[in-house]
Amino acid sequence: MTRPITITERVYVGRNTTPTGYEYHDRGSAAFHQFGSELFEQEGESVSYTIAVIEWPDGKVDKVPVEWCKFTDTGGTE
Repeated sequence: MTRPITITERVYVGRNTTPTGYEYHDRGSAAFHQFGSELFEQEGESVSYTIAVIEWPDGKVDKVPVEWCKFTDTGGTE
């Protein structure tokens, strides 16, 4: 079962490689499918973070950071 969500992307802003703040960009509505994890190497260490697997209205499947997601239904938790 999927759940409806909205996606708000957080983008670093600033000069060169030093962020001075964030901008938030509404990316639209999607269907949430499941949580997953991504692994990458940073300074010789493995780092893991949680992602959401989503489906856009055009059928494209994507993965986004969970902090970009907001569920728009009650999910049966009323």
